Amino acid sequence: MNLLSLVSFFDFIGFSFFAVNLYKAGGRTYKTKMAVLLDLSVVLWTFAYTFFYSAGTSADAWFWHLVSVPGWCCLPYFFLCSFLRILDTDGTVNVRRICLPAAAFPLVLMSAGIFFHQTPVASGLIRASGFWSYRNSATSVLFWLFIGSAVFYIGTIFFLLVHTGRRPDQGTGKLVPFIILFGTVFLCAVLLDAVLPLFISGFPPVAVLLLPVTLWSGWKTAVGYGFFTSTEQNKIQISLRESREKYRKLAYDYYRLANYDALTNLPNRRLFFKELDLFRMKAADCGQRFAVFYLDLNGFKEINDRYGHETGDEVLTATADRLLKCRGRKDFLARMGGDEFVLLTVAAVPRKLEKKRGRLNLCLQRRSFPVLPRILLGLP
Repeated sequence: MNLLSLVSFFDFIGFSFFAVNLYKAGGRTYKTKMAVLLDLSVVLWTFAYTFFYSAGTSADAWFWHLVSVPGWCCLPYFFLCSFLRILDTDGTVNVRRICLPAAAFPLVLMSAGIFFHQTPVASGLIRASGFWSYRNSATSVLFWLFIGSAVFYIGTIFFLLVHTGRRPDQGTGKLVPFIILFGTVFLCAVLLDAVLPLFISGFPPVAVLLLPVTLWSGWKTAVGYGFFTSTEQNKIQISLRESREKYRKLAYDYYRLANYDALTNLPNRRLFFKELDLFRMKAADCGQRFAVFYLDLNGFKEINDRYGHETGDEVLTATADRLLKCRGRKDFLARMGGDEFVLLTVAAVPRKLEKKRGRLNLCLQRRSFPVLPRILLGLP
């Protein structure tokens, strides 16, 4: 057993211990399961490479390399799912919508290793300086799919953090340093194990040398998070976290109920007047003019009387969807009640406002109901 095998074995023991204690202390929540699966993917990877580094023949080394493929292929996927669940403190992030399509990457990469004598980082193995090294080509489709998947996973997380300005809550946020560091180490591992052999022949895969950094970070985070305290204390902490998340979700639901229309999911009259006050303040402070479009569905009562209220609700929902698609980036759309909608927009020259009014009319002219109500647009 050489030095790299010893380091890989140390990582295997450390992450195995961490995964078991994380599961025992964190309960059976989705976040805990994803964090445990994240650890187990590293456990499989390091276990296989304990034998890969010390394999006597090329066939043995290739076998253990194939065993490790599910570990390092699924690692970035579980990394993405874990962080999205931690980020989703109020239930507004559609985790399944992101994670389900993203599962295609590890499935394709693992299938290639089973059905073809090739993996994303190696088309073969060579022996150099007592270690096994990868042989790969920059023309490999699997290679670029692997690089692209890693960039997609980690890029998605940082995009959500930076672009939306969201931050995890104080309780679950203590896991953020561990997962961010894990993602950074994984990117470095991709560069070392996948890209570097393209330029340096015989360079051994040394990604496991970086994993002790994540093990140390995970241990410190878990201690600070209270995973390794008494069982009774853990139960209390878990109960408090669950209660905090439940009340945060309840507060968000109350906010939505008070400020949004239940049928169209548009802001209601209450939120509209709050936004109108903000537009007025901007107009007073920096002279930013604004305009108000009033939209009334003439003939809507006849639709309700003739086709029923269900059809009327469908008309209102379709109207809201079409208006959302053709509104501007800085526009504010609200339903005032009944068949009345209001659009706040930053005012420019009258010609552009007329153009916007025409675009709104075009969005609402497509027929999808027996009778389409006439649209009255008022511009003060």
